[in-house]
Amino acid sequence: LAAILSSTILSAPAACQEVSKEIEAKAVALLNLVAPFRLSDLEALKKTNPQDYQQRVVNYADRMRQLEELQQIDPERYKLRLDEMTLAQKSIYLGEQYRKEKSAEERARLKSELAVLLDHLFDIRGKNKATEIRNLEAEIARLKEALAGRQQSKKEIVRARLSGQWMGSVRDPAALDLTVGPLGFSPAAMAAEAIAMGPAAG
Repeated sequence: LAAILSSTILSAPAACQEVSKEIEAKAVALLNLVAPFRLSDLEALKKTNPQDYQQRVVNYADRMRQLEELQQIDPERYKLRLDEMTLAQKSIYLGEQYRKEKSAEERARLKSELAVLLDHLFDIRGKNKATEIRNLEAEIARLKEALAGRQQSKKEIVRARLSGQWMGSVRDPAALDLTVGPLGFSPAAMAAEAIAMGPAAG
């Protein structure tokens, strides 16, 4: 029984361990940015369900780190992403308030506010997608340019590999470029392996 209990404790998820103050600070920083109205909920969760609290804090902190990295790499996309997260959280919050509200007048006000917010959120997500497409197109253009340059240097590349890797210094078959082909290995890779292994015995 002692062995079983010990094994259970050792295999418990990391979320059961207390999170560091640094992780908690990052989680709170995220909520202050995108959903300050959730701070009291998070604090209450810490008392009512510590394990769920820890898991949520780790998740929030990870998202905050991603935002910080994006801010360094691409400030424009960071701003769009931050706006999207803020509007998304606000729309969820307004939906919750609408469902709880009893007053018809207040429900109408919340519904009107939510409609405006969702319209804005739709536009922000469209801008985010457009930015992602532009980035993908730029990456494709870069890869095409690199491929074109490689094709232009084909003779030099083949000559360098022939005189270096396949005919000269490499003797270990495991270090060769064994390119997979229709039958397992390409003819060039099989020839290179034969050269590295030396002449057949007998």
